[in-house]
Formats: sequence, structure tokens, C-alpha cells
Amino acid sequence: MSKKEIEEAVTRLVGDGVSEAAGSMKRLSDREIEDDLAEFRAHSMEGDTPEWRDVYDRVANRPARVEFPTGEITNPAIAGYILGAKLGGTLESGLPITAQDRFNAQGLEGKVALATNLLNACLIWEELGKFRCAVYA
Repeated sequence: MSKKEIEEAVTRLVGDGVSEAAGSMKRLSDREIEDDLAEFRAHSMEGDTPEWRDVYDRVANRPARVEFPTGEITNPAIAGYILGAKLGGTLESGLPITAQDRFNAQGLEGKVALATNLLNACLIWEELGKFRCAVYA
């Protein structure tokens, strides 16, 4: 893969600062992820109420992307997510780790990007930890 192809792949995944409608996503802060998880958990046992439907639409079913160092693919805590992504064709690997990723990694292994919904992205973040994962929505 050429440097230009890598840059295009990263731009396609991370976006270039344009609106979400144009395909870009914003990196969520740790606090935003924690709040989304707490809100989902608070309403998850209610059944099909208007409050649950609202949380589902805003948190659970919102398109998202999660990125992490390639080595985490072997982490058994996220094995089900990885299998589902491979079956669905939403896993992209071989991307370079950049300083903006702020991963606790050397950068030699590269990173993986997984297109999913916000709930799954937040759950993966919770399993891997904030220094090994980034969530975009």
C-alpha cells in the first residue's frame, strides 16, 4: 500500500473535519463514552418505552467507529466483536498508528478500525481501556 493510499484510508475512516453527513466522525472523550454507557445501562431494563427508544436511537444504534492497535485483535474480551466484524466485512487493518491516536503502543503493529454502532464501540472501549482504544461517532 502506498503512502497516498494509506493517507486516503485514514481520511476515509477518521474524516477531514467536515460534517458527519459527509462521512466524518468526531473522537469521543472518555467522559462522553462513560456517559453514553451509563445512560444505556440506566434504561436498558425498561422495555420498549419512549425513554428506551430515545436512548436506543441516540446511543445504541448510532453509527460509530472504534480503532485500536492491531495486537488487540487477539484479546479474548473482544473476540465476539472481532468475529462479527470479520463476518460483516467491517474490519479494516494495516492502518498506521499516529500521534493523534494517543494509544499506549509503539506504533510498529499498526491499528485496526471497526465500523459498528456506538454501543458496541463503547463496550469495546470499556474492555480495552482508554489508552488502547478510540471511539468516533
